Amino acid sequence: MIKTKYLQKYTSKHTEVKHLLGGIGTGNISLGVRGNLCEFEIFNTPSKNIDMPYTFFATHIKYCDGKSTNRILEAEIPMPHRRPVGYPSLELAGLPRFDSSKMEVAYPFSKVTLFDKEVPLKFTMESYTPFIPLNPDDSGIPGAYITFNVYNPLNEDVEVSISSSFANPVAFDGYDLFHNMIQKADVINEYYEENGYKGIHYFTNDLNKKDRMYGDFSVATPEQTITHKATWLCGAWWDGMHDFWNQFSATGELTEEETKIGQSSAFNSLSRLRVGSLCIKKTIKAKSKESFKFIIAWNFPNHANYWEGHLVSTNKSKRNKTVRNYYSYKHPNAISTIDYLINNEKRLFDESAKFTKALYNSTVPVEIIDAVSANITTIRSTTCFRIRKEGTFLAWEGCFENKGSCEGNCTHVWNYAQSLAFLFPTLEQNMRKTEFLHETDEKGAMSFRTNSVFNDPKWDMLPATDGQLGCVIRLYRDWRLSGDNNLIVSMWDAVKRVMKFAEEFWDSDKDGVLDSRQHN
Repeated sequence: MIKTKYLQKYTSKHTEVKHLLGGIGTGNISLGVRGNLCEFEIFNTPSKNIDMPYTFFATHIKYCDGKSTNRILEAEIPMPHRRPVGYPSLELAGLPRFDSSKMEVAYPFSKVTLFDKEVPLKFTMESYTPFIPLNPDDSGIPGAYITFNVYNPLNEDVEVSISSSFANPVAFDGYDLFHNMIQKADVINEYYEENGYKGIHYFTNDLNKKDRMYGDFSVATPEQTITHKATWLCGAWWDGMHDFWNQFSATGELTEEETKIGQSSAFNSLSRLRVGSLCIKKTIKAKSKESFKFIIAWNFPNHANYWEGHLVSTNKSKRNKTVRNYYSYKHPNAISTIDYLINNEKRLFDESAKFTKALYNSTVPVEIIDAVSANITTIRSTTCFRIRKEGTFLAWEGCFENKGSCEGNCTHVWNYAQSLAFLFPTLEQNMRKTEFLHETDEKGAMSFRTNSVFNDPKWDMLPATDGQLGCVIRLYRDWRLSGDNNLIVSMWDAVKRVMKFAEEFWDSDKDGVLDSRQHN
């Protein structure tokens, strides 16, 4: 964890605290204050209620006397337990967890410390996705580093295993009545070794490459002492979970099943769910510490080719059309992302840490640090996304749980945002290009919602006064920050039209005071 003079601190009673893992325009996975991975918003849309079944980290500890301890690496699920039919098996509510947890954040870095009176070892989980101002590409990586640091305070050596378990998220198509995950195609989990690291690749061969749920996922480690179970036993009901836990809790190791998929039970035809686990095993010397490194990555390249929010496009012919995400041009699949994260680990860490130290060691009041660090996460939430090879930057006004709220880089909402212009100015400048070069007509009226990016008809409402005039001020600010004269030159004709429209339409008596119809 980065050492700073101020840290944001939370305990497991702060149940709604979550830390986003994921880059600009990539979607994200949330890390809960308990150490739980949740809210898999990697499918190109806000999705606060999407959790993956059987997705967790676990540990097996073997002491010198041969006794062992097993835990899911999360704090206990908190009360109240309001489920009307109890917890579904896929949430593993009955397996042992740690008593409590503490989360510390110095964005983009977080550390979750787990506490248990019956576990003498100290477990911390450190996670982040690179965040490097002025570098939107390396701040837009669809993946994350997750490292468990384990300290052994005992006077004896202990053997520790940590396993990752992830359900294959490809072809996700919602949940059934029992909250089992539905998948629209058969999926495959495959163990692989590549360039000094080992992992599990989650993918499908049975889905159209333009389908919204086409993509892949991977979890990997540069550690060498590993075992794996790329695909859990495909038996009836929850046989796969029983088989995994019985083996892992007994030995701290995993083996592939001899039974082939599809042969173990007729029940297989009812579910396409495939879970895979990767296990690192180490001996930790007395009074010593060891690290267990995991890297996760995803690639779901197909974004809806229209604004899919609560202001739904009326062009029904486009509902199944897709446009490729910008990040998938840089990182064409999950394994290539893993490779990039491993080969650039030190540089990405060091450059991210520079920002963190500058912010969290600054002399401004901690309330401001807290507000800034909390709100800049919006840039990497599902509020923002990038499309096509040129990386067009787009944003909602905000998000509902499952839909974007108010589409189109809304000028009179984003007019008040400042962080993007200072941290990632090229993305802010990209919004100016959209506003002036594509959404301003010959009379100088600027649409306050952009539909041109999807080749849809112009937004048919009165221009927003504060948005249109604010864009002029924002362009001036962007020029002052960048010193790029071409930025002004390329838009100058449009700027003149915008100002002429404002003078003629919003100041009918030419006294310098707005007096005509205004959207706001």
